Amino acid sequence: MGRWNKNNKGQESSESTGRWSKPDYIKEKENKALDAHIKLFEELVEKADKDWKQPWFNISKPFIPRSVYGVEYSGQNAFMLAFLSMDRGWKIPVFATGGHLFNLNFGKDADGNKVPLVNKETGEKLPFVHNIKGEDTFPVIFTKMNYVHKETKAKIDYDDYTKLSDEEKENYNVYPFTTIYEVYNIDQTNLKEARPELYEKYRKMYEDNDLSQVQQTEDFSLPVVDDMMENDKWFCKVHIESSNRAFYRPSEKAIHLPLKEQYTNPREFYSTAFHETVHAVGDEEYLNRKKGKAFGDPDYAREELVAETGSALLCLRYGVAKTWKDDVIENSAAYFKGWKEAIKKDPKYLKTVFTDAKASVRLISDKIDQEVELQQNNNTERKLDIRETEEETLSVDEDGNVEVTMTEDLDPDKKQGEDEKDSQSQAEEQQRQSHRRR
Repeated sequence: MGRWNKNNKGQESSESTGRWSKPDYIKEKENKALDAHIKLFEELVEKADKDWKQPWFNISKPFIPRSVYGVEYSGQNAFMLAFLSMDRGWKIPVFATGGHLFNLNFGKDADGNKVPLVNKETGEKLPFVHNIKGEDTFPVIFTKMNYVHKETKAKIDYDDYTKLSDEEKENYNVYPFTTIYEVYNIDQTNLKEARPELYEKYRKMYEDNDLSQVQQTEDFSLPVVDDMMENDKWFCKVHIESSNRAFYRPSEKAIHLPLKEQYTNPREFYSTAFHETVHAVGDEEYLNRKKGKAFGDPDYAREELVAETGSALLCLRYGVAKTWKDDVIENSAAYFKGWKEAIKKDPKYLKTVFTDAKASVRLISDKIDQEVELQQNNNTERKLDIRETEEETLSVDEDGNVEVTMTEDLDPDKKQGEDEKDSQSQAEEQQRQSHRRR
């Protein structure tokens, strides 16, 4: 075990592998954040155990949590913040750190100096944006990687690391480290009163979502998903037939689904299809997960949780109400007990589940989005646009107003969103390296 020294001081944390280990205060911070996520997830499981018909997520359009700079959260953070929003009744899943809120009060003068924002007409200072006294924060957790040469100890960044050959990468140690941010939902702040125009722009991003009652429309559809499943463009064969069961059969490399009209709500059809697809992409030709082979096997129970959380994340992205899948409900008592015991035994169990779910979601959503782009390029008329609002990102100008820009144009000081984006790419690279070693 190595030493913690002044050169490590600026980092939030690092895993205890390698030349140095985390100090106790950082371990405590990480454990506290993970405990908050586990507690929230257990609340969701307990509610589902009592009434499985209660949806995980009541939504009627995409409901991806974002930072105030418009950057989407992903994986475990997206799941937790979405559920927290619905549990607390926040209809706008937009979050900010204390630093974000503070920065909304300032702009820059002609010389680039930081100055308080003022009303352009009266010259008076704008109301100060702050969190409401007594409101509590929720932690978001990001994992990044340090790439350190084994002999020279020189560090390189992620972009340079990805350009190395497999042989060159063997010369580097890869150390994961965790950064934790505490965030407020904007309804826990005075943003609505202090910056009403900014708040209204956030509200409009999610205004069609009624969290108390999902629209039970009979004509809901995701045409691009239908087309891909029906025309052999999916990850495996998909058989849609009159049946009372939905399942993925590994030996056949095929998903079997009941007819859409057999579901009470067509949204449930897509929720189930996403669940089975997460199972499918866990096969060796894709993500090569260890799934288990029979009910009662811990790996089998874990795989069901991966599929359920992956399905939930896809439902958030594409505006599909999510309930527990039927075969999970049939075995709910055993599954819930197994999950709770696993989490209690190893608090990082939940994090590993979301890591696998996140990789599956990225793979599936990328394929859907590529097909959307292909269809749009091949047709003069845009027949489908399920991600239009997510291709744009909101940034805040000097007056606290929101401007629509592309993600790449975000200012370099907007670290929270950048950390999320970097973490996702780096985690995927680590997963690819892991698969090559198997």
